[in-house]
Amino acid sequence: MRLRMPRGAVGVAAILLATGFMALSAGAASALEVIYDNQNTVPTVGAGTEDTFSEAFVATGSTSIGGLVEFAGTERKLTSLTAELDSFRCQQGVYFENTCNTRPGKKFTYTMTVKIYAVTGTFERGALLGEQTTTAKLPYRPSTNASCPSTGEGKGFGSNCDVGGVLAHMKFKNFTQHILLPNQAIIELTTPTPDDDVNVGLEGAYKEYNVATEEYVGVPGSGAPEVGSEPLPNEVFLNGIASSSFEGFPSGFAGYQPVFKVIAKPGPGHRGM
Repeated sequence: MRLRMPRGAVGVAAILLATGFMALSAGAASALEVIYDNQNTVPTVGAGTEDTFSEAFVATGSTSIGGLVEFAGTERKLTSLTAELDSFRCQQGVYFENTCNTRPGKKFTYTMTVKIYAVTGTFERGALLGEQTTTAKLPYRPSTNASCPSTGEGKGFGSNCDVGGVLAHMKFKNFTQHILLPNQAIIELTTPTPDDDVNVGLEGAYKEYNVATEEYVGVPGSGAPEVGSEPLPNEVFLNGIASSSFEGFPSGFAGYQPVFKVIAKPGPGHRGM
């Protein structure tokens, strides 16, 4: 026996089927994917302070610091980019003079720009794909701990006597441009007021004081991306030019690339997987 569906039911079924496809398409179009991530995964130590190796604008004579990255996954429309920074700024005083004095939880306003470039066949800076400027609240470096030992960078802070800055993040989102990322790109950070108070974070974090050995020991980060890869693992881009050594890294920047997390979604023409 052949069953026949009423005409109205056929129309309703078609609408429901089309609605289902539209919902699936909308879900696929809004899917977000981490396509690059080499953020430091350093354990919290002492009083909850963390630190990262970093590169300074002024110390390197740079107005921009960045790195060449290769993205994973298939999504290429940029939605957000997070950079790790190293804050040395004190609310009062100077950290290396042992006069740093900061009220817990206090922050300051800082402006930074991210620029994303295409890559040439010789791993040089190509066309500017897009840029974004954002302003965020960054933490001041905690107060000097007078009981910590003296070092060339002054006395540290916190119960682990960290002599560096304090880990901070700058997130770029709501891009005014539609930035479609190629498989590789050069990501660079600039600031209108470069100084030695805020550095660009690098892979590999440190330092805590070992009371038993009376020395500072490293707390290693991953030293490599968890997502994506590094086509030039020994070089950092300073003022747009790849440099293999500078400011305490004579053997190259291997394991010390600038730290970013990049999230994207399907761009125009994306067919899904």
